[in-house]
Amino acid sequence: MVKVIIKGPLAKKLPAAYRKSISFKVSTIRELLWGLDQFGSFSADLDAFPHQFFVGKTLKTAHRLSAQEAAAVKLDEQEGVCVFIVPCVAGADPVTTTMVVTALVSAAISIGISLIMAVLFPPTQGGNDTRKSALYVNGMNTQQEGIPIPVAYGTDIFCGFNVIEADVEVLNTGGISGWMNPLSGALAVNASAGTGLYGSGANNYVDPAWDILKGLGLNVDGLGAKGGGKTIANNTFSNASMKILGAVSAGPIGGLVGNTVEEQESSIFIDKTALRDAASGKLSKQGFTWATRPGETGQSAVPITEAIATPYDASQELKKLTSAGIPTDIQKTFPNDINRSRFRFNMVLLQTSKKGNQSNATVVLGADFKRITDTSWTPYANWTFNGKTSTGAQREIQVIAPNWKTDEEWQVRIYRVTEDSTDDKIQNATTFNGWVEIIDKDLAYDGTADSPPTALFGASIDVSQFDSGSKPEIILRSAGRKVRVPHVVGSYWDGSWDTKVTANPVWIWFDMATDKLVGGGLSDTWFNRFELYEIAQFCDQLVNGRPRFTLNKQFTDSKELWQQLREVAQSFMAVAYWNGSSVSLVQDTPNATVSHYITNTMVEDGAFAYSFTDHIERFNEILVEYDDPTQFGAKGIAPWQDDAAITRARALNFPNDGKITNTIYKTGCTNAQEAYDWARLLGYASQREVRNVAFAAPIAGSTYFPGQIIEIDDMNVSGKEPVGRVARIIDADHIELDAPVTLEAFKSYTLRIVGETVRSISLPMLTVTTKSATINAPAHGAVVQAPVGLIELGTGPQPQRFRIIEVSEAGPAKYEVKAQQSIIGKWEEVEQHVPVPIPDWTNRDTSVRAPTNIVFTPHAAEDDITGSYTSLEISWTGLPTGALVREYVLEATMPDGGVSVELYRGANTGFTISRAPPGLYVVSVKTINMLGGSSEPLSGSYVLSTGDELVFPPVFIGFD
Repeated sequence: MVKVIIKGPLAKKLPAAYRKSISFKVSTIRELLWGLDQFGSFSADLDAFPHQFFVGKTLKTAHRLSAQEAAAVKLDEQEGVCVFIVPCVAGADPVTTTMVVTALVSAAISIGISLIMAVLFPPTQGGNDTRKSALYVNGMNTQQEGIPIPVAYGTDIFCGFNVIEADVEVLNTGGISGWMNPLSGALAVNASAGTGLYGSGANNYVDPAWDILKGLGLNVDGLGAKGGGKTIANNTFSNASMKILGAVSAGPIGGLVGNTVEEQESSIFIDKTALRDAASGKLSKQGFTWATRPGETGQSAVPITEAIATPYDASQELKKLTSAGIPTDIQKTFPNDINRSRFRFNMVLLQTSKKGNQSNATVVLGADFKRITDTSWTPYANWTFNGKTSTGAQREIQVIAPNWKTDEEWQVRIYRVTEDSTDDKIQNATTFNGWVEIIDKDLAYDGTADSPPTALFGASIDVSQFDSGSKPEIILRSAGRKVRVPHVVGSYWDGSWDTKVTANPVWIWFDMATDKLVGGGLSDTWFNRFELYEIAQFCDQLVNGRPRFTLNKQFTDSKELWQQLREVAQSFMAVAYWNGSSVSLVQDTPNATVSHYITNTMVEDGAFAYSFTDHIERFNEILVEYDDPTQFGAKGIAPWQDDAAITRARALNFPNDGKITNTIYKTGCTNAQEAYDWARLLGYASQREVRNVAFAAPIAGSTYFPGQIIEIDDMNVSGKEPVGRVARIIDADHIELDAPVTLEAFKSYTLRIVGETVRSISLPMLTVTTKSATINAPAHGAVVQAPVGLIELGTGPQPQRFRIIEVSEAGPAKYEVKAQQSIIGKWEEVEQHVPVPIPDWTNRDTSVRAPTNIVFTPHAAEDDITGSYTSLEISWTGLPTGALVREYVLEATMPDGGVSVELYRGANTGFTISRAPPGLYVVSVKTINMLGGSSEPLSGSYVLSTGDELVFPPVFIGFD
């Protein structure tokens, strides 16, 4: 922790409890300033009132930092360090926030700023590039190798998993088992101590009565033989257990929702049915054993799948002898890393006596094995299969590799011991169906041996409970990845962290950006974590009883980092950008910081170009897609409509019955109310924030970034007296402007002075209306030529807020900025249903009246080449002079097409369609004023036919 002691007026910004000292867990001066900004505009005040920084045990012995030293010093490398911030004495060199940032940018350039930009703004991803996080490597049997690890975030998510190991074991019901599963004992209990195994156990078989009797040494083959033609039921069957191991998420995660095993089993869904019904407490499936691992470093393997099994299919009848009487077998060769192999056979077992009585049949298989260099085979074992099945049953035998030899393959041969049946009353045919190669390896994914710490879910499933040929769909309800969240004690955050599960999208965004496993691995020093804390608090505020913005999602697709960060930031109304020294987030909030105050003096030609969003792009229906938890995370839709806007659009003959629809996916949203409120917010912006502005800025435009809030004080539009810059500094409290301004008596005014930051100075109220270029601005701190603006508080025209949408280079040292209107009161109106008036930004008449009196006049014309043709003149009565008309827009639906097209845009009040085809013309004309506002269209129609009385051009005589 770094102790900070502030001297002078700035100390009063801190709460009384911290004015003597305050501590932060930071490593740089810049981070320290960010932390202090929790108590107001500390950094901005530091620019206005420069201070000096000292580092040491006491102020007397401390070292004074230069700007370069303030940017480079590592506070966390010094034991018991204390930072002193004191007012700058006369003649001393100050350190300001701007100096620190500038020095940091210079340092970044010296270490290779291109490396930073390459990460933040990467090139287009190549077709063979599947990067996202860590990739699966080694020891994997999966349907698709090299796929990204899923990453689950949030407190309550429906998750699938990538199957990284799967095996199907044939289980012998009846008859004699072909091999012993070393895990079968562990799987037969509800919760095996030390293994983390839970469930209803594997298939707990009860051998048929005849098998038990045979075990007692009784001869039961003849039971029921008297009476003739006695049949017996099948007593040996096929059954199987499917074992799977799935990667749920890069870890560590919170795990299945629930505090007990029973509650967690209610969070496991098989074919969308809970494994344990929460109401009754009953299991919906038997023979289901499961285990999880949280994805922690050093975690143990899931005991359900302790090996890597790779299956292969085959189809070959196994006989003892060929047709030529030569012994035959099935041989397989295995690499040295294969520890064992299972061989699968299908058997039909049935014996019928001369009297037609049925009984069990028997077949015996044997196996030998050896290393490839061994000169002879070594007998391994014989297996006896006895029972009755008329439809066939699957059986498996297992062979373990012989003693190990360095890099040497080994072989197995399997043969039939029982003689081939030549009697149709004895059926004991065997068919080889395939084999499984097994590598005994702990699949812990514990952060060692190139395997990232991965949250796992393993299960052993009795497949007899499912339809033949189908596999169960398993969905997990889980808490997501544990990420860094602020550890807050008291009234401020000191910068220290806890690691917890969270649904706050800001800290998920931060984890994506900084984590070296699942994210971009960006350095923490590139982020203002205290700025993130403020944004996160806004997301956590309760709206209608729920947090404003949440994120619960399992990310499974592969996207490049910056695209993913943009999408997640958009889900909480934020935009991320590189500001030259750090990655910054700008969020659209009621208290969003205004990054720039801009007047006519600060833009090229002193002009702002305004426009309005076209009516066809003002969405009146918003469909927000979200991950619906009632449908296990499948897509849900929260619709919102502006009925009044739809009615207006319908009256204007807009298509789709007046509905202008936009469909948007809200990343990680699982709450229908949150999705609906999001739709209302977007709908409000689409219907109300329709004014756009564009302007060209000089080199200062390089500090403009998408997402920033700007205020535009356009004196060409507002009607205020023009004022531009500071012409002269009179003294510390008085300046002279470049033009006189009128200050009315008993009205409040604020003077904005633009420098490294924007300072707002309240001017003393006057008792007499005064017009002068000299302004009493106490402690103004201005410099000559600094841009200024004068704002009347209350009823006067106010600067208008816009959000920057795009910044592009428009030439040497010039940038073009495009921005969209941002209404500060929309949050209250959308969330609390409190209408908030939009302040006036001009004292001029901004109403836009439509033109009047559309007139259609057909004209006859003649061309020396093509002959006679008809033109159609369309004219209208424009608005009177002084109405601030910029242009008229004429649109028409032509006879030869059903689509409306723009025919004319300009200041004239008429337009002629040359060579007009006959038919129906439906036209509209609207007025566009100097602010970009549009009137309602004036509509008219006309049918042009060949029989119309035409206006012929005049004939001139006597020109000679």
